[in-house]
Parts: sequence; structure tokens; C-alpha cells
Amino acid sequence: MRKFVNVGLLLAILATPGAALAQEKKPEQAPPAPKMICKSDLVVGSLVSRKKRCFSATDWRRISEAAQAGGREMQERNAGIPQGGS
Repeated sequence: MRKFVNVGLLLAILATPGAALAQEKKPEQAPPAPKMICKSDLVVGSLVSRKKRCFSATDWRRISEAAQAGGREMQERNAGIPQGGS
């Protein structure tokens, strides 16, 4: 009698593959790392030395926007100041 109960349970488990597969979850994949863009800058005071800087495209855009804003601010601040000369 006990063998029939065990066999019956085994058949019930095998007959419902959806329930067994529902418990197996695939691990969620992390989003891929952003592609890095590297640029080299000349080192001040050296003719041959360069410094390599690597950032994502988003970071490069932020750096560019900050540099443009700084230049624009400097021009606006100095717009009314007469330059030296004759």
C-alpha cells in the first residue's frame, strides 16, 4: 500500500511540470555597463606625456556642458570690462 502512495505522489508531481518549472526562476541580468569612451589629453609642461581619461558618453556630455557653461559665464562676467591697451 505504501508503494502505491509513493508512486501516486511521484506521478502527480511529474504530471504537473508547470508547477515545478514555476519555482525555477532565472536570475535577473544586470543592465550592461555603459560603453567607455577614452580620450587622451596633453599633460601641461610635457611635450610627449599624455593622460588618458575614460568616461561613458553621458559623462562626456556632462563634462562638455559644464565646460561650455563655465566659458559662457566667464564671457558674460567680463563683457563690460574694457581691455587694456591704448
